[in-house]
Amino acid sequence: MLALAGAPLLLLTAQPCAAAESGLHVDGALLGPLWALPFVGLLVSIAVLPLAAPQLWHHHYGKVALIWALGFLIPFGVAHGLAAASFELLHVALIDYVPFIVLLFALYVVSGGVFVDGNIEGTPFVNTCFLAGGTLLASVTGTTGASVLLIRPLLRANDDRPSRIHVVIFFIFLVSNIGGALSPLGDPPLYLGFLKGVDFFWPGQHLWRQTLLVAAILLIVFYQIDSSLRSREGLRLDPTPQTRPPIKVRGWFNIALLMIFTAGNLLPQQVVITPLFRLYLALPLPAPLSDNGIWYDQLFGIVMIHLAFQLGFCTFVLSNYFKQIPKELNEAAVVDGASVWKTYTSVLLPLARPALAALATLEFTWIYNDFFWGILLLRTGDKFPITSALNNLSGQFFTDNNLLAAGSLMVALPTLIVYFALQKQFVAGLTLGSTKG
Repeated sequence: MLALAGAPLLLLTAQPCAAAESGLHVDGALLGPLWALPFVGLLVSIAVLPLAAPQLWHHHYGKVALIWALGFLIPFGVAHGLAAASFELLHVALIDYVPFIVLLFALYVVSGGVFVDGNIEGTPFVNTCFLAGGTLLASVTGTTGASVLLIRPLLRANDDRPSRIHVVIFFIFLVSNIGGALSPLGDPPLYLGFLKGVDFFWPGQHLWRQTLLVAAILLIVFYQIDSSLRSREGLRLDPTPQTRPPIKVRGWFNIALLMIFTAGNLLPQQVVITPLFRLYLALPLPAPLSDNGIWYDQLFGIVMIHLAFQLGFCTFVLSNYFKQIPKELNEAAVVDGASVWKTYTSVLLPLARPALAALATLEFTWIYNDFFWGILLLRTGDKFPITSALNNLSGQFFTDNNLLAAGSLMVALPTLIVYFALQKQFVAGLTLGSTKG
């Protein structure tokens, strides 16, 4: 409620800011510093409430985030108009938030399918090499992907040591944060910059010196601390002795997919516009599915292009999850006389509910909000997807901004409803396996 109570203060201290000449966009550089208070409050809530009020946070974190969001949106709407507020909300949600969530989910799934098995002795040198390698890997797989991939082998390597909290702390510093500074795949702000037109290789070209300096300092400090603590511990019995070979990587297919995914982010969507457009003009389509004999300007064509682009991704996500289900459950069902279909529907599908909910939320948000393919492959107004149809509300000489804002809000409602309805399952699906040993 603090955010809502501070709304009048924001209005009184805001600098005058008109919509930009190009439409409803408001230049954030002209906003006063107090407009950042709701975002600071959200960050403080994320940092403090899980420790100070864990029950409140775990059951109502969505409401807390909504209160802070309204603490910005309400005064912004009053100061700049409902149309501008609606435009900025949809712009951030569709252009920034959705691509970022899709990227994060894809990197998490791809990295989650790679398993580093085995155990080595967690000496100061080994731990330092682990952290240095993870720091470099974070710019390729993302900080989340690198953390998921390396945290378990690092913990196994140090499971015989009484002093290992510092290992996790420096892991968070280096792998989960600093390591993502060299590419847009590594860090969310850099990816948002890439979406805004910043060159993909700009962070690596301009930030490698700073990243190298900070990482080197932390690695040196870590090695000194770890060596000092190791010398005090003496010899101890390792509950998980070193394996032969010490490290074994499973999931090389996922690594190949990760390389393809990384390369795909370097190519803009415009690369496939011309061949797909020509293909849709040339391919015949029977009369029941087409009113002009070709794929162009047909709803069937839009459905098929989404199916083609999303089917592989969905299959890959679910296959990685089903591989993590213990084989003993399937064997027990077979012993009890269950058929393959019965095992699938009664044992496997109920366990996959969080993964299905997370995937359904992502796919609905992604496809429902699609603007690109509807504009490219359709020309008849009543066939446009709803987000593409909003473009028809903008005239060549005059645009009714109030009508456009009202339409934008109506378009956003289904996405918000689906997200809030499946929020718990969505978060559970994203964090599957994150705490397994």
